Amino acid sequence: MRDEGEGVQKDIGKSKDKLMDIISPLNELAEREVKTPEIEKVLKGLGAINKDLGDFKDDIKDLEKKVKNLQDDVDDLLEGDKERKIDEAQRKLAELDAKIGDLNLDRADAAKHLKEYQDLIEDAKEEPGKSDPVLLQKLKKLEGEAKQIGKELRDNDEKAADLKKKRNDGKKLLEDIK
Repeated sequence: MRDEGEGVQKDIGKSKDKLMDIISPLNELAEREVKTPEIEKVLKGLGAINKDLGDFKDDIKDLEKKVKNLQDDVDDLLEGDKERKIDEAQRKLAELDAKIGDLNLDRADAAKHLKEYQDLIEDAKEEPGKSDPVLLQKLKKLEGEAKQIGKELRDNDEKAADLKKKRNDGKKLLEDIK
């Protein structure tokens, strides 16, 4: 379309040059006598230029229509792409919500098991087996594992908090885009 527009612009320039050539004898009116056939030739040339200008006007209108249609197509394409990306973002946010929910369930289950584990260790220390060095060594080892599990739970809590922050940031961005 740009090439077509440039072509029309070039043709208009040529018509301007023709017009200047056609009307140049009129500049000499004061200097000499201009004959009727010469004036008729000028009028005929002006008529041809007028026809060319009408054709250029039609060409420009056609180009305007093409540009408008192209703009509409581009707008539709961009709107469709925007909707697709919004839908994709919403789907990913839903997946993130599901992961956070799963993490919360896993955390609650792990915390419950850890509490049971710690209670069993404390019970074992108070029972008659507390004088058994092998049992005490095993219990200390289990306490260390329980502490490690507690640390992992805290790490998971931090990860879940980070995911929630990212999810909230993502929701805010998506709302801004909408």
